[in-house]
Amino acid sequence: YMFAVSQMKDIKRVFMYHGAEHKSIFCYEKGLELTVENVRSCKRFHPRCGTSFIFIVLIISVLMSSLLLLIFPQLKDDSNRLLWMIIKVAGNLPVVTAISYEFIKYAGKHDNILTKILSAPGLWMQRITTKEPDDSMIAKKEGIVICVSGFPSGFKILINPIYIPP
Repeated sequence: YMFAVSQMKDIKRVFMYHGAEHKSIFCYEKGLELTVENVRSCKRFHPRCGTSFIFIVLIISVLMSSLLLLIFPQLKDDSNRLLWMIIKVAGNLPVVTAISYEFIKYAGKHDNILTKILSAPGLWMQRITTKEPDDSMIAKKEGIVICVSGFPSGFKILINPIYIPP
């Protein structure tokens, strides 16, 4: 489905801007000046992308749910269906989300076998959800990163102050 949709002209353009965003972030993280040439030389696959986050949430959710069912096999009974749903939504979802968020942060800073394995599905999906941008898209995305002072220990806000018409 995603591959088919990615072939639509307008969606392909959105995915090209997504690629420009990733390249701009990589350029900023490398400490390079945000110029078209520098941004063009950076990768378009980013380990902390929302696409990767979705896959990490999915993987962690399956692992956590399986672990809960191994620890509490009585939750498999039909008579405990409501309890299982409450545990999954109210108890498991915040834990899964928190673990996924921390893993995405970790994966952005470390390059080891665990991060490579767990990040791979999201990076593979980025082959569909990001496309190589043209220079005009990169030029618009150069203004994306604004570092805000006054926040604790290097907190940065990433915004795009440039309006991009459809």
